[in-house]
Amino acid sequence: PPLRAGGAASASAPPRSAPERRARLRSRERSAGAAARSRSPCGAAEEAGVPSDAEWRARTLSIIIECLPPDMSWLELKNLGRMYGYVAYARTFRDHSGLCGLLEFSDQDDKERAVQALHGQLLDGCPRPLRVCSGSHPKDRARPPDSGSGGSDADGPTRRA
Repeated sequence: PPLRAGGAASASAPPRSAPERRARLRSRERSAGAAARSRSPCGAAEEAGVPSDAEWRARTLSIIIECLPPDMSWLELKNLGRMYGYVAYARTFRDHSGLCGLLEFSDQDDKERAVQALHGQLLDGCPRPLRVCSGSHPKDRARPPDSGSGGSDADGPTRRA
């Protein structure tokens, strides 16, 4: 008699062909994957007043820098932020005040160091000093859909609109 997964022989089950075994295995894998991906109902955390991961990072690890030189790229902005710590995300965009940038740090101490060092700095190519706003929330700063570019070390240099 054939052996079961637990090692016990089963006299009642007929032997299965290889295609039947593969189909049964694929079915088990799909159902196990679906169970692993299941989540609680959408909005449950928001109803409880718990901010999402992205909202928390935007409030505690991000800064907005205004009055950047008009020709500065997101990569130059990211390199500027690297002087103060690890930059997880950088983006440049146009705003009513000209070119602005968003930096997301991986540590609050790095973010605070950058805020203190960059606020009021004069950069080459820009007549006005930098203005740095700490803890910006993405919904607080509406940006046009085609407003700039950004990138991250995690996935290499990419262009984001």
